[in-house]
Amino acid sequence: MKLLLRTSLCLLVVSLSGGSLLAQGNPLMGMGNGPRFDGHMAKLFGSQQNFSCALDVDATPSDRPDGISVPGRLAYSDGKSRLEMDLTKIKGGMMPAGMVDQIKAMGMAEMSIISRPDDGSSFIVYPGLKSFAPLPNNSGKSGGADKKYTMESSELGKENVAGQDCVKNKVTVTGPDGKKFEATVWNATALKNFPVRVRSSEGGVPFTLTFKEVKFEKPATALFETPASFTKYDDATALMRAAIMKKMNEGGGAAPQAK
Repeated sequence: MKLLLRTSLCLLVVSLSGGSLLAQGNPLMGMGNGPRFDGHMAKLFGSQQNFSCALDVDATPSDRPDGISVPGRLAYSDGKSRLEMDLTKIKGGMMPAGMVDQIKAMGMAEMSIISRPDDGSSFIVYPGLKSFAPLPNNSGKSGGADKKYTMESSELGKENVAGQDCVKNKVTVTGPDGKKFEATVWNATALKNFPVRVRSSEGGVPFTLTFKEVKFEKPATALFETPASFTKYDDATALMRAAIMKKMNEGGGAAPQAK
């Protein structure tokens, strides 16, 4: 029972860090339950619709005055995205003492979230468990970088960000439904005006995205597919329940199979 309680707490933290943290910033969520970089974010990327980079997400939810920082890597191709994160590297009081070791032991330290606006699907993938599950997607099928979004910008000045000389702009992106997204964007002049930093309070939570080590190459198509050899679960809850049972049954018995 003690193991079950510890494991359940571990999974709760993983669930929160993989979902609620990113939900704090609606620009990442696209009003769905998984990070999305299409729509207005695709508009910010401009003509650079194929790239890979390191990504730092910094947010300051009202209940965490010290802020939360999550590093990761992003692959992006015509609206499709793959965000890879190591949950043990989250900073800002997200992980209680001893939780990092438990997450590693369960094989849930590394996770990827794949978003496919071309077919309206999103998935959470745990390589350590060789498992994945679909995520709810309220944004629907958008066909990638939506051309119906419009953008207005005005220059605020010039600054250096992450070693790049940038033009700092105040940007407003308007969606086909009239919804506006406002942000401060730092466009790197030596990187084809790529937005190396985006700062906004969309959804009521101040957040900053910092893109580093940007490479303008088309990512491999396989990055946006779920591994054929991995087990598919009906949803993230079922996947986590199986992880709990697997941990409980270590040394005897087998984990329940996906349906």
